[in-house]
Amino acid sequence: MFKKLLLLPFFIISITLINAQSDVEIIHDAHISKWNNSKAFMLECMELMPADKYSYKPSKDEMEFSKLCIHIIQNMVWLSGDYLNGGSFTNPDKDAEIGKEELMTLMSNALDFAGAALEQYEPHLWKTKVDFFAGEMPSIKIIHLMHDHMTHHRGQISVYLRMNDIKPPRYVGW
Repeated sequence: MFKKLLLLPFFIISITLINAQSDVEIIHDAHISKWNNSKAFMLECMELMPADKYSYKPSKDEMEFSKLCIHIIQNMVWLSGDYLNGGSFTNPDKDAEIGKEELMTLMSNALDFAGAALEQYEPHLWKTKVDFFAGEMPSIKIIHLMHDHMTHHRGQISVYLRMNDIKPPRYVGW
């Protein structure tokens, strides 16, 4: 009986560590799932916008639809490649004139690239400090920035669609 009582603290600690690991895995999986849903939503928006409207911009101070898409591609590739050890990806020039189909393929490939970086970036690395232009921060903030930046621009794209009398896809945020 005494030997069993001695083993009890080890059993409790083991269960606690297993549960803690499971919580981290849940968060990691949630990031991946959210990313994949965001990609699907983005591509659906791009599909809805007619090719002749890819040069549309709501005001002189805003980017054209196609340039906004290029900006998203560049930003996601930069953040995931440079800060999550994603590797390298050939980005389009910000001023490139790219047709709808080619741009959709580039977006899909770029978001797959960023998604793969998110997936391979192990949770134990989230605390790793990165030197970002806004200051040193743990790399988990880069992951949050990727999600926030994507959401921000998806919102813009939804407005671009509505301003062209196109109903955006049903919202998916998880």
